[in-house]
Amino acid sequence: MEINDLLLDDPEGLAVGDPAGMLAATAGAGGFMRAAAGTLDVDAVERLADDGRPRAVVVVGGGGSTAAGDILNAVAGLGSPIPVITSSGPSLPGWVGPTDLVVAVSGSGSTQETLASVSEAVRRGCRLAAICPAKSELAQIVGADRSAQLLALSQPADGRPLRARALLWSLATPLLLLGGRIGLVDDAPAAIARAADSLDDIARTCGPVVPIGENPAKQLALEVGQSWPVIWGTGDVGAVAAQRFSRQLAENAGLPSSCGA
Repeated sequence: MEINDLLLDDPEGLAVGDPAGMLAATAGAGGFMRAAAGTLDVDAVERLADDGRPRAVVVVGGGGSTAAGDILNAVAGLGSPIPVITSSGPSLPGWVGPTDLVVAVSGSGSTQETLASVSEAVRRGCRLAAICPAKSELAQIVGADRSAQLLALSQPADGRPLRARALLWSLATPLLLLGGRIGLVDDAPAAIARAADSLDDIARTCGPVVPIGENPAKQLALEVGQSWPVIWGTGDVGAVAAQRFSRQLAENAGLPSSCGA
């Protein structure tokens, strides 16, 4: 694949080649984290916490939404007092029951596999929560269950594709804050604030106006675009990051890669 390094130092040219606004969404990741934390229904989180710690947390999501569950599992780590399981549906593991908390995660609120898993969770009498747009099919299913809690996802109505709305951060932030409230994540609000600040720093260092010689993201783009990258992650969090990087290369750049931990 030929990479035009002159284009990388042309912000206007980059904007033309990025009609979905992926660069702007990525640069605004810190803001998405703060927005998700600021619009979280704290009362709903408290009601979930008041029910006591579940036997297990089962995060249900389709496609890229599974990354939010992977992040919670990685951050909770081996020291987690309960297991955190990620399931892509359409059915739940056979052992999941009323003492477990099922959290459905969906940027659209209409993923069929997720809807099927949530309907099954309702039939089994599981504790249930959802992170999704307030006006969505998933929200309606959760809203019909009086014991379920909706942690509504704030989404900008700007017509951009879902993948261009920094959904990873919008979905993972409420989940991490919930995890903090039930004792799976240490000092989650402070950790979220630090992560948002770090993302802002990276956006300034790697922005389109920063020249190649000073921009690690542009240097990496040149190397990745002309090779078959092998992406390794160290530890639980590093493994999730490596997998996420590989998926994004495939979905947004159409580039193959290999990843592992």
